[in-house]
Amino acid sequence: MNPPTTTVRPEAGRSRRARLRSWRSLSLTLPANQPELLAVIRRLVLAHALDCGAQTTKAEEIELCVSELLTNALRYSDGPARLEFAVHERTVLVAVSDTSTRAPGTARPASSATGENGRGLHIVNKLAHEVEVYLHPWGKTIRASFRV
Repeated sequence: MNPPTTTVRPEAGRSRRARLRSWRSLSLTLPANQPELLAVIRRLVLAHALDCGAQTTKAEEIELCVSELLTNALRYSDGPARLEFAVHERTVLVAVSDTSTRAPGTARPASSATGENGRGLHIVNKLAHEVEVYLHPWGKTIRASFRV
């Protein structure tokens, strides 16, 4: 039996410029000493998600996840937090990077249900389509994708 083959074909009828315009992105850095900017960033992310075609409920879920990831980045690292937000076709990709080289912990939902800490990454894991953690020599990046 022959293995399946993959054929790559150029997108018919769409110019390179049109394909590149299908990507919409936003990136910013939140200084460690200005967590009050988080509320502004939440509104910006919500507006950007809605503008990119997400339904209201999904846009609010994305906003919540970005808030949780940025809050964790500011709480558990000494440096700034970097947000990358990109939309391609029907997928929103969010990446939050910080300067902590420690892998994030996930509290068991039952143990953190009444506490203030330990639910952020659990929430992101429940709402996102996929979550990946990348450890770097300079820190870490948590990437989440959402289908919209």
